[in-house]
Amino acid sequence: MKKIKRVFIANRGEIARRIAQSAKKMGIESVVLTDQERPPLFLESQVTTFVRVAVEDTLLYLDGNRLIDLALKAGCDALHPGFGFLSESAIFADQVTRSGMTWIGPSSATIEAMASKAKARTIAEEHQVPVTPGLKGFPVPADETGDFSELEVFAKKTGYPLLLKAALGGGGKGMRLVRSYEELKTSALRAYSEGLASFGDGTLICERYLEVSRHIEVQIMADSHGNVVALGDRDCSIQRRHQKILEESPAFQLGEETRKKLHQAAVRLAKSVSYQNAGTVEFLVDWTEAKQKMSDQPFYFLEMNTRLQVEHPVTEEVHGVDLVEWQFRVAQGEALSASFLKSEARGHSIEARLYAEDCNANFFPSPGAVKCFVPAQIKGVRWEVGLDCLDEISTKFDPMIAKVIATADTRENSLSLLARALKETRFVGPATNQAYLIQILENTPFAVSAQATNFISLHHDALVPQIASIQEKDQLYRLALKRLEERESAEAEVSFLGKPNHDQLARYAFSNQRQALGSSPVKWETKHVSLRKLGQELIYGDILVEGQDLAFAVHKDLEAITYSAFKNGHTWTSSRDLRNENATSHSVQSEQGLTAPVPGKVIKVLAKAGDSIPGNQTLFILESMKMEFEVKAAKSGILKEVSVKAGDQVLSGQTLAQWE
Repeated sequence: MKKIKRVFIANRGEIARRIAQSAKKMGIESVVLTDQERPPLFLESQVTTFVRVAVEDTLLYLDGNRLIDLALKAGCDALHPGFGFLSESAIFADQVTRSGMTWIGPSSATIEAMASKAKARTIAEEHQVPVTPGLKGFPVPADETGDFSELEVFAKKTGYPLLLKAALGGGGKGMRLVRSYEELKTSALRAYSEGLASFGDGTLICERYLEVSRHIEVQIMADSHGNVVALGDRDCSIQRRHQKILEESPAFQLGEETRKKLHQAAVRLAKSVSYQNAGTVEFLVDWTEAKQKMSDQPFYFLEMNTRLQVEHPVTEEVHGVDLVEWQFRVAQGEALSASFLKSEARGHSIEARLYAEDCNANFFPSPGAVKCFVPAQIKGVRWEVGLDCLDEISTKFDPMIAKVIATADTRENSLSLLARALKETRFVGPATNQAYLIQILENTPFAVSAQATNFISLHHDALVPQIASIQEKDQLYRLALKRLEERESAEAEVSFLGKPNHDQLARYAFSNQRQALGSSPVKWETKHVSLRKLGQELIYGDILVEGQDLAFAVHKDLEAITYSAFKNGHTWTSSRDLRNENATSHSVQSEQGLTAPVPGKVIKVLAKAGDSIPGNQTLFILESMKMEFEVKAAKSGILKEVSVKAGDQVLSGQTLAQWE
């Protein structure tokens, strides 16, 4: 066996921290990249060495040669790719192995066999794993005037809806749902472009889309001694933009015969490609009303992920294993232990992905400054964080803030625990899906029955107004903000404690302080925290307003003091401009202009000054956080001016064009 001593983590954020944790536990040193003068605190306590780079962006993590060079210069003898980026690149895996380092994952030959969804479909068919009707390897021309005949023939024969998918990659990137012929060409071009930008390859496959189905996946682990095990299953059906936001294990209300056959199919597929290390086989299970109560529901192979999944923690929680540790052990040549091979699920675990996104605007990413992020610390709740208490959501990467995992004896209790954790988490910054997730957990059929992948589209229009109604009506929190604002220089009354310990998420004990605040007393809680970072100051705790304990935060930087009050996952804020005490800050979108919904890069301009535009026509395509966004005309009219060109970087709210 080849003992790993120092691993290069070719990834960032919460997964870099997760890998470093297991490495540290095993006595393996870890190396992570950063472009910051001081490494993020959430990583600092786990990572052995940080290597400074000029710019940390997507291009860096897609440059295999540079990553290997940096790893070797840092003295690493192994490389862990995490998920996303180059984690499923057979070429990269081969390069790492040829460099002399140990690749933490399946072999390049296995990745090559399964990384392309097109090739994976063929292998699945050969090994009696059911697949939906599909087309693979068809050409995508440069624009809509090109030859789409092969795709058009398949679409006509198969019927709509169809799903276009990037053959290489995952995470919802390069996916487009097509419901009519009119959408086919544009959707293919967008899916191709996203696949090329995210994975370096725009190859697509097209499949018949199952309108009512569940997304069920099977976790596998295999060693070099012939052992392959299905380590339970997960339900990942709650999705938006084809990207998961809630995942749970074991899959709820799944027919036992279906579960057995899913596990067998996953193991059979893994053995067919001599699989080693961790992987996931994904399926769609027919969830039409007629099939729901059957013990043997029809299912279809979707894809195989030859890497660690984002949602791996729920499997770890119910099976009591450390999958990352076993990735290292298998890569060193160890055999899976007898206890691992016989592991059975106990209890129930559910994970929520906390995203910086605007649920009112089709879940567009919402980058910006994070002025307070304090995850709730509750027994049975596990956090995988990718941000510091004071931080920023960048446009350069996926906008996931953290994953929160709740585990209990029953599904009902795990859902209740997860909702509580989200309610008690304090976040001040750009828009998030925090309140949206709570509403799903507590006020939809999801709480009592298994749901299909169309769940969000069915319930979204009811969820958003409900959230807005709660925020509009709560006067108590508006009073709390007023009380906080009345207290001059609140942040100056607490001595700062220096660097927080992010393993314990900065829980420090203070003595109680009481002070008159208008007509209402204030109680600063005994666990009152004060932080400083690069000219910012944050204080958070509890206050007593109108006889009720309320959570609060006060953030100060060179420009403003922001006061925040929290309740059940909702945040109310107000601010005082320090640059000009008499200034009022507001933004107004011009009725005569078309503005950018997100910050990012203009990749296509589809109109020019003088054009007569019908309503709902796409005028611009922006790229932000590895996703493409269409900016459409909200009305009919004639364009007076187009203010940007392809390649320009734009800010959220920036004018793109003006009407006459």
